[in-house]
Amino acid sequence: MIYRVIMENTKSIPNKIALIDNGEEISYSALGVAIQDMETELLALLDEREPIGICLRNSAEFLACLCASDKLKHPALLLSVGFRRNEILCHLENAHARFVVCFEEMSKVFEEIGGVLVKKYGKLYFFKFEIELDLTKYEEDDYFCQLTSGSQGESKGAIRTKQQVWKEIQETTEMLGVDENDMFLTMPPLSHSYGLIFGALTPLCIGATLVMEKQFTADGTVNAISKHHITTLILVPFMYELIINKKYKDKSAFSSLRICLSAGAILTEKVILGFYELSGSYINSDYGSTESGVMCINVDPINKLDSVGRSVGDRKFRVVDEDGNVIGNNEIGRVQTRSKCNLRCYLYPEMFNETIQDGWLSLGDIGYLDDEGYVYILGRAKNFINVGGEKVDPAEVEKVIMEIPGVKEVVVVGKNSDTYGQIVKAVIVKEGELNKPQIAQYCLNKIATYKIPKIIEFVDEIPKSATGKILKKYIVN
Repeated sequence: MIYRVIMENTKSIPNKIALIDNGEEISYSALGVAIQDMETELLALLDEREPIGICLRNSAEFLACLCASDKLKHPALLLSVGFRRNEILCHLENAHARFVVCFEEMSKVFEEIGGVLVKKYGKLYFFKFEIELDLTKYEEDDYFCQLTSGSQGESKGAIRTKQQVWKEIQETTEMLGVDENDMFLTMPPLSHSYGLIFGALTPLCIGATLVMEKQFTADGTVNAISKHHITTLILVPFMYELIINKKYKDKSAFSSLRICLSAGAILTEKVILGFYELSGSYINSDYGSTESGVMCINVDPINKLDSVGRSVGDRKFRVVDEDGNVIGNNEIGRVQTRSKCNLRCYLYPEMFNETIQDGWLSLGDIGYLDDEGYVYILGRAKNFINVGGEKVDPAEVEKVIMEIPGVKEVVVVGKNSDTYGQIVKAVIVKEGELNKPQIAQYCLNKIATYKIPKIIEFVDEIPKSATGKILKKYIVN
């Protein structure tokens, strides 16, 4: 369906600009030719229905390759260009993907992990690996396998079908009211659900224009907004924050904006209000996941500032207690969702398929629903720290530490302890002079003793994914 709709646009509006790829304008007609040429290349390379690894930065080539794999029924394994070598090889093996396509800048990486260059096509390099092919894991309607961030541990491969993604595009388009007259600027990686589905596939399906830049900078993004009269801005929280920190005086650069979305990490009140002051536009929180795509959008950020929004389309939400019992509105528990957009299955590890019960997907988030159906997320269930039987919400401790002058950024995690089960650890990026006793003393006057960090570590940078999600698995030890 997605392939058919995009190809229909290449014929009905051939001269309209489909993409502006790092300054290069590509018409719908030219995009159609690129897709068909890619079909020829994949047809000569792959066995019927075998998966293809795509490890490309945001580009016209990424979208041409994905559309071609859709037409030929090759499930796409979407690999981040930021993955470590061992991560890439692990995902290729788990997905039974023998072939992967990349740009030249990634070619050395694939050579070093055992790939053999089998073809060059334009800017693209195709590598083959000695990996066992197993098509029993895939079904005919499978569209792609996207990978969770693995912020807590091992990444998971989630299979979504063409019908599931098409339904998400339809529902999100209807809720936000975007159409062919919109100009999209998408900066998050297309290897992630947020950047790919609403950020790229949606504008191409509705006949709009998509602008992509090779890399994010605050100045480059603001210039692109002004130059291309962007109406639909798709960023992640840290990108908005960097723009705010620039303190642009000329608000006219933002005058074309109609929709500003944010996903991938927590959007704070400070960022929402800071961007409004700068641009005159409120940011709409987009609550989504790899497994389910966009689930909620906050279309009323003025009155529901702390909410991630209400459900998109016919999606259902509920909140359950630790025993799995459904609880009422405004009661805190584990958030679950049910939708025809949800993943078909976890390709790997398969044991996670057990977390889907009667169509209800457990998201791993703690939160609640209000009486108007708005969803509020308080944190990840796995993030809560168990100190001698007492539950500590890391977000509460982080909020207190951020009040301390000189703290630029903080992440609070639980570290295993033989005595207490876990103890609280704070990892801090500081500005200027600040020491550990100052942190502990300030916390002593604000929160319970068991919540005070027993370990305080100063670092230059906190590890994050490409979408700005904190990778806590690298800081818990």
